[in-house]
Amino acid sequence: MSIVKEPEKMQEHKISPKEYRNILDSVLLENIALNRLNTKVEREYLTNNLVIDIKESNTFTQNNNVLTILFNYRMVAKAEDAEKAGFTLTSVYEVTYNIKDGVVITKDFMKIFSELTLGILLWPYFRELINSTVLKMGLPALVLPMRRVY
Repeated sequence: MSIVKEPEKMQEHKISPKEYRNILDSVLLENIALNRLNTKVEREYLTNNLVIDIKESNTFTQNNNVLTILFNYRMVAKAEDAEKAGFTLTSVYEVTYNIKDGVVITKDFMKIFSELTLGILLWPYFRELINSTVLKMGLPALVLPMRRVY
């Protein structure tokens, strides 16, 4: 299998670096847990040269001093000319942070936070999940590259 698609470059945001730093200094990581995992193999569509596409998304809620983020990964490995994917994996990680009193997490903060901090934080977990899952499913080893921040 081969990796050909890179994550999209970061976009500009409406929060100042000072505002971002103030909120960032107010959050403390509490827990990371794999909430959901779904895999599917279509062996007849597996080839030696699969295009791997990984999408990320997330949602967040703040309840008083607790920030809960559901971070979704979806990986599809498909031959360019294939009708279906040979391998698909979707996962949802629940990440919990404690927040200092009076701090409100904004959408602008979360856009940057999810691209930088969460993406870097969760990528090793996702890499390991992919590696161990494909081996357990009897597929060739797949080691995803290091995460790059643009």
